[in-house]
Amino acid sequence: METLSEEKTLAELLAKEYGPSNEASGSENGVKSEKIDKLDHNKLKKLQILIDQSKAFSQIISSSLVQQKTEEEKTDDDEHKAKRQKIETSPKLDTYKQPKSLVNVTLKPHQIIGMNWLISLYENGLNGILADEMGLGKTVQTISLLCFLLEQGIQGPFIIVAPLSVVSNWTLELETFAPSLTFLSYVGDKNHRAKLRRKSLRKFNVIVTSYEISLIDFPYLKNINWSYLVVDEGHRLKNANCMLFTKLKSLHVSNRILLTGTPLQNNLAELWSLLNFILPDVFHDFATFQSYFNFSEFESLVNDENDAHTETNSQEFKSLISMEIRRALVDNLHTILKPFILRRLKNDVLTLPPKREYIIYSNLSPLQSFLYSQMLQPTVNFRSQLLKVTFPFYVKYNFPDLEKYTEQYLVLKEEEINDENNDENNDEKTKEVTKSKLRKSIIWELDEHYNFVKSQLKMKRLSNPLMQLRQLCDSPYHYFFPWNDDTKITDEMILNTSKLQSLDSIIPKLFEKYPNQKILIFSQFKATLELLDTYFTEHPKFNNKNSVFPLKTCILTGSSSKEERDEAINTFTTDPDHKIFLLSTRAANLGLNLTSATTVILYDSDLNPMVDLQAIARVHRIGQTNPCLVYRLATKATVEEAIWERVVKKRVLEGIVIELGDFDGSNSLKNVKSNKNKKESVLDSLLNFYSSKTSYGSSLSKYNDPSLSLSLFDSNQLTESELEEITSHDLQKYSENHHIDGSEMAHLRLLSESDLTSQTGLLGDALM
Repeated sequence: METLSEEKTLAELLAKEYGPSNEASGSENGVKSEKIDKLDHNKLKKLQILIDQSKAFSQIISSSLVQQKTEEEKTDDDEHKAKRQKIETSPKLDTYKQPKSLVNVTLKPHQIIGMNWLISLYENGLNGILADEMGLGKTVQTISLLCFLLEQGIQGPFIIVAPLSVVSNWTLELETFAPSLTFLSYVGDKNHRAKLRRKSLRKFNVIVTSYEISLIDFPYLKNINWSYLVVDEGHRLKNANCMLFTKLKSLHVSNRILLTGTPLQNNLAELWSLLNFILPDVFHDFATFQSYFNFSEFESLVNDENDAHTETNSQEFKSLISMEIRRALVDNLHTILKPFILRRLKNDVLTLPPKREYIIYSNLSPLQSFLYSQMLQPTVNFRSQLLKVTFPFYVKYNFPDLEKYTEQYLVLKEEEINDENNDENNDEKTKEVTKSKLRKSIIWELDEHYNFVKSQLKMKRLSNPLMQLRQLCDSPYHYFFPWNDDTKITDEMILNTSKLQSLDSIIPKLFEKYPNQKILIFSQFKATLELLDTYFTEHPKFNNKNSVFPLKTCILTGSSSKEERDEAINTFTTDPDHKIFLLSTRAANLGLNLTSATTVILYDSDLNPMVDLQAIARVHRIGQTNPCLVYRLATKATVEEAIWERVVKKRVLEGIVIELGDFDGSNSLKNVKSNKNKKESVLDSLLNFYSSKTSYGSSLSKYNDPSLSLSLFDSNQLTESELEEITSHDLQKYSENHHIDGSEMAHLRLLSESDLTSQTGLLGDALM
């Protein structure tokens, strides 16, 4: 079907599509034409205005850019004018080659294009967002720009602001690839930084610092006129009201560049914040920006329940109008963003080994299910229920001789609690009978253990229902670990933890087939990582000298010091005996190259889908030579299912706004006509998927990574053949298409719509 263009209005498109074209089609098309005549033309006019507004906005942006450049030429101080004139008076080339001062590396073709795009921004006095997918070398492209500027006589100073965890990576790459650039790692304690300042920051070409230090030492940094500000992991600035955004925006800088593999994480407001940071004079008002791309407004117009012609406005017409306006708005948005964003995907510019992702669902264990149901009941004292459950386990695992008395003891404690609550004397005879069955010495001993468990549970924070439910989906032992240090771990640890059952099936199979492989396991929670570390290091299956799978682990969490972090990374990458790396998703999703691993397991999902993608990119990136497997573990009929649905919709929004924008900086890289057809096809599927409540992400996966196959399995029912399939690194498996599309996945929903709505309510603003 034909789409909207500058010459064709929505009404004309509808008339052409549904109006009579010849006598042969007279009957059917005549009916459709009659429907067009009866369509509310006022509504149609409003919809067309919405499209025209978004188209006009691109013209406003163009005018603003011209005006901004004129103003900059008037207000540029002599120093900045001189610097820019050095570039303007240099011989112009269609494509600059790799700078001579960039050594020990050969830029790949897409990196040469990226460097030239950055140079073009500088030459035109513009700022931008280098938004290449994780693993495409945004760091080295930026360093190549700085080398180019140095060779043009522009010596800085340049400032790079990055997460603390990647500051050392920046300094390492500057030292390796750009020895001509003098740099200073401006981090450390207060006294150390004062000592560095006495050396004078202006003496260095490049200053590398962290987000936190840039805030603390802002009074010193603001007194320097910086030639360039580079913000690594620039999506950190997605909130225009945060302190980091405000401070960095007020630095005296000639140019700004944001580096981010995830330019759009949740909504258009966050994207606008990034645009406002790089071009505040152009993108100065979010309300205006939003008004030009108000998807909800056109949806309300299309679906107006008060429409006088509801009967004639069939679903067919509503669907057509909705799709065409979505297409027009998205196309106009892409036109506006194109000058400021460079975005390439690994599949478009690299020949990486294939990646295959599986979602492994499991049922909650009986213990998890009981605690989960108790947590959802507001009238239940959850802490007391935990005590009733965990105390018997603690006695059973550590003092087995007392296990037979725990049931009677708990009856006695229940009676005591009832007495305290009712402030009355209950049946004394019943209590005496219970006590008579237990010797005083046993009661005293059980009292000691009971009070110990109670004191441990009392220290647990239970004020965040969403957090507690998510942790419970990971393990029932988040609240209390019932094994003492000198007690051997038993299989009940696995049986009571559904996701651990999944790991217990998959991990041995993986090492049986590929003994030398290495695995990354990510989790949101430090306690989960510690539980997994205990499982791998203490369970007889792994720590027995005669075991087929003796494993050593490394662990990295948010509380790991820089020294501990560096040691863990070095040990994992160099020691073949350390095969499992347990990582905090938020602490280890940036700046790490762990291509020695070939398998990633997401033990739980982050509320922000881009964080998980960044974690996966630690393995599937430049330097990886082997096929990669990714497993995402989830529990059925829980809050994790609601989270996954929201996560998928966020990824679809990112796909519509960013991935389909063709922000690759070079039309010559692709066949424009075939790319347009592909774009329209993918856009249709994404928009249809976005409005679906029963799809889970297969269409998304087909689009985001053609080499990725997404399949669903139930770990409680994994057969030997299924295990064989999901643990295979056979290249033939990767080439097969095992996607499950939305229609097939609809019947796999395990949560009723009412239950989903109820549990989604717990998520609140966390997923918005």
